[in-house]
Amino acid sequence: MATYRIQRLYSKPDDREDASPELLEKAKTDGVVQKVGDSWRIVAIKKKKLWDAHYTSKEKAQAALAAYHCHH
Repeated sequence: MATYRIQRLYSKPDDREDASPELLEKAKTDGVVQKVGDSWRIVAIKKKKLWDAHYTSKEKAQAALAAYHCHH
């Protein structure tokens, strides 16, 4: 039987966009789904980064976040 080694996704260098200090503070008080420019983004507060995905609505971003937590 073959043995497989799974690498964690975050073991690679993190090249995601940095979240500004203002955006981090807003995410801490108002939630991690935030409007950034013309799109809705998810703020990773602990890593101080933005998810790569750009969503067209707050509801779509919230659904993606819920799906992520459902599988992790």
